[in-house]
Amino acid sequence: MYPSPPDDSERGHRHSNPYDQWGGLQPQSHAEGELERPLGHPPGTNDDDPVQNDSSDMMQPAAAPPSPADTGVFASQAPLSPREAGLPTSEVRARREAESNAAQKTSARLLWLFALLALFVLVRFNLSPIVEEVQYALTRGEQRAESDHARTQLQMNLTDASEAFRLVYKAVGPSVVHIDVTSRLAQNRRRRGFGPQVAAGQGSGVILDKEGYILTNYHVIEGAQKINVKLSDGRTITNARVVGEDEHTDLAVIKISADGLIASPWGDSEKLQVGDWVVAVGNPFGLDRSVTAGIVSAKRRDRVVRGMVYQSFLQTDAAVNPGNSGGPLVNLDGEVVGITAAIVGEAYQGVSLAIPSEIAKDIYHRLREHGTVDRGWLGIEMAPVTPEEALARNLPPHGVRVQKTVGRPAIRAGLRVGDVITKWNDAEVTDQQDLMMKVAQTEIGSTATLEIIREDDQRIELQVKVEQRTRFD
Repeated sequence: MYPSPPDDSERGHRHSNPYDQWGGLQPQSHAEGELERPLGHPPGTNDDDPVQNDSSDMMQPAAAPPSPADTGVFASQAPLSPREAGLPTSEVRARREAESNAAQKTSARLLWLFALLALFVLVRFNLSPIVEEVQYALTRGEQRAESDHARTQLQMNLTDASEAFRLVYKAVGPSVVHIDVTSRLAQNRRRRGFGPQVAAGQGSGVILDKEGYILTNYHVIEGAQKINVKLSDGRTITNARVVGEDEHTDLAVIKISADGLIASPWGDSEKLQVGDWVVAVGNPFGLDRSVTAGIVSAKRRDRVVRGMVYQSFLQTDAAVNPGNSGGPLVNLDGEVVGITAAIVGEAYQGVSLAIPSEIAKDIYHRLREHGTVDRGWLGIEMAPVTPEEALARNLPPHGVRVQKTVGRPAIRAGLRVGDVITKWNDAEVTDQQDLMMKVAQTEIGSTATLEIIREDDQRIELQVKVEQRTRFD
């Protein structure tokens, strides 16, 4: 005998069992004192009842299978597996609860594994640049502190040369850069007959402004298609921009976009004396920020580099090699007094040349502001004053002699062949290169004052209107 089916309020009723979503079996309610039955037995049967278990039951028509409502298993719940058939409801529930717990634990482990994998991917591909930038910033901070401390120490009178060199390097080293160039010109070319100056498109430069302006040699970046700049903190800045270049003084200005740059200050090359200590910093043969020291061997060296119009070099015995070009020459105050430019011969033989800061600083500002250098022109051919001529005419031991007037400024000013120019705008003229530099640096269209000595020993002042130089042959 089967009990009557549950009414509508009981059909479809689900207990708030948290594991019901996994198809857990809902228990039936039993009358008080009624024992749990193995699943699959219809309610109202009893295995111990001999009447109900009489073999005569086998002759009766097969009973209809129990409905889900009769067994307590609803359509949304999983059917019994063969392993669960015949087990008490409580044991089936316990087994399914254990399986559900195990599934939840497995799902939790998978979620943790996925989260760890996602975190790894985030760190590996997104945070690496941030971590790298933090490392660069730490390096820059350390270098800046060392540079500031070194410059403070350099203001004291140091008696230990080794200590001075160490402080100079700490002060200047962070502003020295390594320049790599991809050029249209043939590599390993010789420049103007004094040997290779850069090693396969490499050179040096010095940061002179925190905004990223760098001074180097023209021949380092000549014909460049791409310029990469490696900083002292390890960063490499690609595609530096050429601001301006001047072939006639072998100088060029490039610019990079980067934060935290450390710039070096200018010094006065005019205050240098022969015998003063100087330090060269650069990248010879690609060896970054190498330091060599020497003394000033001579000043105002000219006519040592073929094809270069304006020459007034500092000569030193600081060791310079290919790759040093464009690097700074500094005094023991850590100030830039020159830009390393050339060596005499195929390799270093104790003679290196640097463009003095007196010239380099002026060209740097002109290139930065205008991108080119317009030069003044006087329009004369000149010759040195020989000692014999100076003695015979009682001339001062300096000045240049007018050999020929070839341009309008000189002709209009009234210069004559044989005149000896001793001053330009109240500044003493020492030799031909000195006068060329002074005229070149004079503003075009301005009026300059010349002091001359005529052949009759007359001392005369002339006014000359400076014009722009257009030819350099």
